[in-house]
This record gives sequence, C-alpha cells and structure tokens, in this order.
Amino acid sequence: MTGRVLVGHFLTRTQAAQQAHTGRLEVQLRPDLLRLRGLWLEETYLGFQFDERGTVRELGDVVQSLKERHADAAIADWLARSHPLLGSMSPLTWIRNGRRCEAVLEAAASAGPIDDPDGS
Repeated sequence: MTGRVLVGHFLTRTQAAQQAHTGRLEVQLRPDLLRLRGLWLEETYLGFQFDERGTVRELGDVVQSLKERHADAAIADWLARSHPLLGSMSPLTWIRNGRRCEAVLEAAASAGPIDDPDGS
C-alpha cells in the first residue's frame, strides 16, 4: 500500500464527545468509534462517524467488528477505498447510501483492512 487514505473532517476528543452525546472520558472507551493517535497530540476522531443523531450506528457496528482484528488507521483507510464486492463503492459510501452493513462485513472478510507492520 502506498499510504493511508483518510477522509476528513477531523474532531478533537471534546468535539467527538459532543457529537456522540457523551462525556470526554467515555468517548475514548467507545469500541464503535475510530480514533487516530499521535505522539504528541490528543487523539483525533474521524468526522464521518457522526451525524445529526450522534453516531452512525451501522458504521459503528462495522467498526466494532473490524477492531477485533485491525488497527483504527487501517480500518479508516479501508472504509475510504473502493471495493469490488460493493459495486466499486467505498464501504463508507455504501453505508452512507443506506445499504446493508452485512455486505460491508462480507467484503471485509474477503479483502478487508490491511495493517501496517508497525500496527497502524
């Protein structure tokens, strides 16, 4: 892979907690949210995980399932890339268009996220 593809906008922990209607400490523990960590800065949350209701539940289900085996950065990258089993849509676009999240999990089982050797 030539580098990660990340879809912004990005949120601070405080902003993510507000969007998710939860506290700053609780948002860090949510297994359904992707977060990117830096060496010197507070973690960053990907804005595509949130909507007017709070979090995108279907996306959260996919994220939680994938986090058992993959790093958050690898999942975020995979969600942004087109996938042949999803009609060449990205998993993120597939979910945004209201399609079955089960199909995204099937696509992940076939050709899912690829973790870098350093675990990111």
